[in-house]
Amino acid sequence: MNDAEKRRKFFYAMKEANMYDETIEWVAPHYCLMHEMMFQLVEESLGDELVSNDQNIIALDIGSGTGEEAIKLLEKIPTLKLIGIDLCQPMLDIFQERADELRIDRNRYRLIEADILEEEILNKIQCQAKDSFNVTKFNLVISAFTIHHFSSDEDKNECEKEKVFGLIHSLLKDGGVFILGDLFNYKKESAILTDTIAKWETNWISDNFEREAKSADDIDSERAMKLRELKNAWVWHYRWENKLDSMTRQMEVLKRSGFTEVGNPFRYWQVGLLWAKK
Repeated sequence: MNDAEKRRKFFYAMKEANMYDETIEWVAPHYCLMHEMMFQLVEESLGDELVSNDQNIIALDIGSGTGEEAIKLLEKIPTLKLIGIDLCQPMLDIFQERADELRIDRNRYRLIEADILEEEILNKIQCQAKDSFNVTKFNLVISAFTIHHFSSDEDKNECEKEKVFGLIHSLLKDGGVFILGDLFNYKKESAILTDTIAKWETNWISDNFEREAKSADDIDSERAMKLRELKNAWVWHYRWENKLDSMTRQMEVLKRSGFTEVGNPFRYWQVGLLWAKK
């Protein structure tokens, strides 16, 4: 994907990265609740590894963005070391700034600007893990609001989601855990719900941005205009660019990829969590 394509499709990460953290809660319902549950699942899944002071926990964050998930894990778990990978350098720049502000040791994490679908990504990740932390397998893989950008058109043999899930499975240690926070529709479950929930969510996004824009109209007209531009861009992105699939279908793909336990601990509208163990 060239820079022009990235700027168009990932407008919020390339051109508006500085507003992403401010506005994401207007885009993803129960964003904070989903993240809190993700962190609780990490703690439950790692179990005894968390209390072992002599054992490093190695994590991979796919689509790490500004570090919302990764930085909190680095703060919560002193023995955690992490590799974050993202397609958009502006998001990684903010990740670095936030981590530095919190005085997180740079030796505990590495950031890679790369496309998780590129041909040599497995080797690139494993080389970085080996060079930085002397491992090639991870205890934990997390991903939030990234994998819904990938196709799952099995009829055309273009299931990018399956390719990514297979990659994650190969990078995990035996017993390792993958936690996915993402957007899902209701395909193979209900066509009515797929259409209805998508309408609810895009209307909710539009209302949130319009409310904030109206409050800025008499104070900061430039901000009000920017918020309305973002409203239109997000609604377009949700309607035409996201490649959503259902939890049911993605749980099937995870099992085909080799995961032995798969579950759905949280769901609200299109936002949800999947948990899978190798």
